[in-house]
Amino acid sequence: NLKQIVEYFVEKHMIKENDSNSSIVLQLRRILNVSNLTYIPQLSMQGAFRGSDTGNIDPYVMCAWQKICEMKMENVNIEKPLDTELLKTYIPQIKRLMFQEANKMRKELQEIFADCGIAFNIVRHFKGAPVQGFIKKTDVGNMLLCMTLRQAFADIFWFTLFHEIAHIINGDVKNYFCDFDFSKDDIERKADEFAGDTLINRSALKKFVSRPDRESISAITCFASQEDIPLFIVVGRLQKEGLI
Repeated sequence: NLKQIVEYFVEKHMIKENDSNSSIVLQLRRILNVSNLTYIPQLSMQGAFRGSDTGNIDPYVMCAWQKICEMKMENVNIEKPLDTELLKTYIPQIKRLMFQEANKMRKELQEIFADCGIAFNIVRHFKGAPVQGFIKKTDVGNMLLCMTLRQAFADIFWFTLFHEIAHIINGDVKNYFCDFDFSKDDIERKADEFAGDTLINRSALKKFVSRPDRESISAITCFASQEDIPLFIVVGRLQKEGLI
């Protein structure tokens, strides 16, 4: 179950590549902070599994993924407390980052989130952890926000980012929050609505999709320009709605 996790820790030089199985087990216990790996399915983080379709979750991979998220943030110093009102004011600036090159975009996102009391990072996806995002409150009054690139499409990344922002603004995070892609409750519906409406004005989109030329690339390009969003955001939304 943990083969891909072990490969990750070997890549990060946290486990030696040719170590014996018994040595690897000992090192995994140390990294994951458990006395016995078989205890993992009973850990309290399982309480974050919201929804009924949990068959795709491997609790061992999920626990390791959560630990990787936390480790990535260990050396990140966020001085400010969480400020959701400030985060709201940053949304137009965050939207403009959709036009930026990926590395620059990531750096600027981290700076914006840090100003709002949030440590932000993008963490590798592992099979068995069907999670879009992980949010956790810290002991000093700020938050960690990790996202995956589980579905490597730009429009999905930005939708998911604003979806996670919605969870923070809406006060959905009580302690920690694992956002699985199968969750379909009211909390998720509200976050989806926020993300969709943030990316594309609802009334403008409704008007556009009623046009007979909505499938033409020239019409889509013009609409994207009018809304000041990248073309891929409009194309992705129309595909999701089954309109193209």
